[in-house]
Amino acid sequence: MADIEKNYLQVPNAHWWVAVSTDDNRIVGQVALQPLRLGNPFYYQQLPPEERDQICELRRMSVAPDAQKYGIGSRLLTTLLDFARQHGYRQVHLSTLTRMSKACAFYEKHGFVKGDIYRFSFDGSNLDQLMQHKKHIWGVFSTPLMFKSGDIIPKEDQERMKLPPTKSKYTYSQHFFLTL
Repeated sequence: MADIEKNYLQVPNAHWWVAVSTDDNRIVGQVALQPLRLGNPFYYQQLPPEERDQICELRRMSVAPDAQKYGIGSRLLTTLLDFARQHGYRQVHLSTLTRMSKACAFYEKHGFVKGDIYRFSFDGSNLDQLMQHKKHIWGVFSTPLMFKSGDIIPKEDQERMKLPPTKSKYTYSQHFFLTL
């Protein structure tokens, strides 16, 4: 809880939400929002200075498998987008792994537009850190290869994008944007 408080609840223009089941009072979903400078510092530095603080980063979106298909993710996302608008953000950015096809489809269904894809070299030694979300992907891997939106991605990379981290020497991060 200390990390949630420090990274979201004590940060201006940031927040963290949970969905709680009315049946058994367990947490069935979560989502968080941070200013982009905190959520994705690598990407933040690439933007023109006048745009940087108008963009927020969607983080930690998840819904328990047995609670999916009830609209919980959509309600969490709507809450986040309302908060972002009320706090003056003009765009929401997020990144997710390309092999998370359900997540990618969810964001597209809700109006997010695909951006660049980053390919990170991966040797397996940093899998535990990444899977436990102790570090943002940018802090775990070396400088990535970027496929710009609209680039033709080699077939070999297209096939690797679907593989779990234990089956590929690369992992791929898909960026999405939603203008508010």
